[in-house]
Amino acid sequence: MLCYFLLFVACKNKGSETIVEATTVSDNEFNNTIKELIATDIRKLDAIVIDSIKYSNWQDAAQAIYKQADYKPIWVDKEVLNTNGQQLYNFLNSAEYYALLKDKYNFSSIKNIYDSLQHNKSTINYELLKQLEQQLTQAYLNIALHLDHGMYNAGKKEINSNFWESKEQYILLLNNIIKEKNLLAQLEKLEPQHPIYKRYKEALYQFVSKNNILPNAIKVRDYKLDSVGAISDARIALKYHHYLHDTLVNNDSAYIDALKRFQKDNGYKADAVLGSMTARALERDNAQKFKLLVINADRWRANKENYKDDSKYVWVNLPSYKLRVVHQDTIVKEKNVVIGKANGKNSTPEIISAIDKIVLWPTWSVPQSIIKHEMKSFKGYKVIKNGSYTQVIQPPGYRNALGTVKILFPNKHSVYIHDTPTKYLFNSDYRSHSHGCVRCQDPLEVASALMQLDTFKFDYDSLIRLRDKKIATKQFTLKNPISVYLQYYTAEADWSGNLKFFPDVYKKDEEIINVLFNNAIYNKPAIKQEPKKDSTQSVTLNAKKEIKKDTLVKNKNNDSVTQPETIQNDSTEL
Repeated sequence: MLCYFLLFVACKNKGSETIVEATTVSDNEFNNTIKELIATDIRKLDAIVIDSIKYSNWQDAAQAIYKQADYKPIWVDKEVLNTNGQQLYNFLNSAEYYALLKDKYNFSSIKNIYDSLQHNKSTINYELLKQLEQQLTQAYLNIALHLDHGMYNAGKKEINSNFWESKEQYILLLNNIIKEKNLLAQLEKLEPQHPIYKRYKEALYQFVSKNNILPNAIKVRDYKLDSVGAISDARIALKYHHYLHDTLVNNDSAYIDALKRFQKDNGYKADAVLGSMTARALERDNAQKFKLLVINADRWRANKENYKDDSKYVWVNLPSYKLRVVHQDTIVKEKNVVIGKANGKNSTPEIISAIDKIVLWPTWSVPQSIIKHEMKSFKGYKVIKNGSYTQVIQPPGYRNALGTVKILFPNKHSVYIHDTPTKYLFNSDYRSHSHGCVRCQDPLEVASALMQLDTFKFDYDSLIRLRDKKIATKQFTLKNPISVYLQYYTAEADWSGNLKFFPDVYKKDEEIINVLFNNAIYNKPAIKQEPKKDSTQSVTLNAKKEIKKDTLVKNKNNDSVTQPETIQNDSTEL
């Protein structure tokens, strides 16, 4: 409890009492006194500006802001908070709705000061008002920075605190807030404006509105070891995730339907088989989901400058294993993809480029790493030796590793989208098997859609006829290259606004979560309570386990789930 014991006496500050009766102070006197106190403190702030590493801190921005404003208060008045101050306080109090974290803005201190001032509104406590003003300014500046560039600084692996590039922008923004008194609208201008992000932001807001985001330990037992217990656990988890109504928890058909819908929403085959990946997804509680929602919103904010205002583009969210051709914010074509292996060497990189060429019946120049480490025979390949350098080329044809078509876009990684003779992998839940390129299901359909979005007049059937006419390489150059985004989001909203969560296939989430959520209240309890086995649970679903063998293996060290990487007849494909 702060300052409830303070007396209306004594404490002097340059001739003015720290605490005075509110009724005895005119507006003009209040403004002059608080202005003088603010000026004294702001000038003493330890501003840091380092040209050599292009860094400045919030204190530098605050000094510039108040100097321009002639040190007038921005947030406080005789009634504690003015309109702008109340809006900012309400925003801070609801920070989770905007994928921000209260503890990054010293909200507990702000709330204590605010509560103390509200409790003693018959008096004016200049010292506390000055503190509240300064802390709200610090919070505002950090909120602006984080909405604009993200909370996570990937370069330093710490919370972002560098105002170098954006200080003047935030000063202008704050001036607009002072004039228009519409803080939310002004802050919103800092966020990404892409339609995919806007859907995501709305879905995130709805999730926080409707769910308790504090930890709730969920455990789903291993189906192979305890099928009855696993199904019992899954029913409880499906109820928790709002897929199964509590009145239908013991209804077998409702359970199967709910499990299928859950699997589909999490990017898995909707087969009602309680495999390891489905079980791990069921164990993800709302606190864990919230963390994923926050870090993926943060990724959007950190990358927003890279996204164009495109009417047509190709969107590949790597963890979703999906490719979408989008025109006027409508999905023209959606296909499954196989991405690079999660082995640290062949991961598909994040790329933003533009598709400019489509090649029918491509040849394949085998990468040197594959030639040296994986190829055991050059039969069927063209080999060109130049001293110690060996070039290996696979001619076009149905056995070519790139299949019948490849889709090209400039990038330093030599990554592209292509067909594959290995079709069965597109039906797998785990689709991280390539050497870095993106293998696409039905790529001729994608190629046809792209060509029709450009200036080519022939349709898919015409492209098929051209393919079947003769096995000969033919290249099509787009007159208007179409943007392509290979991105990494483990949570997204689909085009209907429904949230989807995907496995962190390249293990990129943990580091960000550890930095952003260090000691946060959303952290998982250290000990999970093991659910009691329900001996009366219906066993009518036991036969389901024979439908499909679980091809996943459980990593005993970290309890994560991985797929065996050795795939027969797959060693020479990109």
